[in-house]
Amino acid sequence: MSPKKQTKDPSAAGAAAPRAGGTRPLGAAALATVTWAGVLVMRLPQIFGYDGTEGLLVAAIVGLVLGFTPLRRLLWIAAGLTMVLLLVVGFTPLINAPVEDWLRSDPIPMHPPDAVLVLSGNVSDDGHLDQEGVDRLLSGLALAERWRRPLLISTVRPSGHPGISSARDQNRLIGLSGDSLELYRADTVASTHDEAVAFAHLAQARGWHSVAVVTSPMHSRRACATVERTGFTVLCLPSESRGIAFETLDGPADRLPAFGEWLYERLAWIKYSWKGWL
Repeated sequence: MSPKKQTKDPSAAGAAAPRAGGTRPLGAAALATVTWAGVLVMRLPQIFGYDGTEGLLVAAIVGLVLGFTPLRRLLWIAAGLTMVLLLVVGFTPLINAPVEDWLRSDPIPMHPPDAVLVLSGNVSDDGHLDQEGVDRLLSGLALAERWRRPLLISTVRPSGHPGISSARDQNRLIGLSGDSLELYRADTVASTHDEAVAFAHLAQARGWHSVAVVTSPMHSRRACATVERTGFTVLCLPSESRGIAFETLDGPADRLPAFGEWLYERLAWIKYSWKGWL
């Protein structure tokens, strides 16, 4: 007696296919989210003026939508390129030389400048300076105390929060050094160019001709050139960095964010040159 031939149920096969294919949109959403997370590690979203964490949700939605289309293959390309960039930048010294070359640190002259200008960092919605802002302020305070020179700081406000600024946190940190400093403030600036213009107005009124500009290492070249453009002699002194070890750059934890800052500053330099601010 011959065995019965097994026949496949077409309806069952058709039902299984959508279940297998249904995982594609979810997988595409996960792939897009992970890819954006890699971009965040390199701080690339700051090029467009925001921290980029909101982009995780956008990436997931875009990936989900593309998962229903043949364009989902583009996500694999983006993920592959991001992975290669992470590995090359993070685990090789390729970025070290460009970062070191971009940093500007002038030799300290025999006679100190007329004033110390500390550029502000970002401020949280709670009114606290970010790590860069604290690093800048502490380095500037040390110089002003050492040279007994006036200190000029700038104030920033978080977008959409008119009642909050960096002034409170700045005053608290400055107060730790005592009340012996001659302090001036450029209130509510939105860019490095604003800070340079505010300093120029104050310096002209006070008869200052030279200034030490204290800012973050990667920001030093553009910031000092912008202040120089206003007609003053500039001593460029990068602040100490507690977030990135710029002096060594021997691991991905330092190289990846340094790469993002370096790329941001190169593009910002082009923008400032085009506007005639350098």
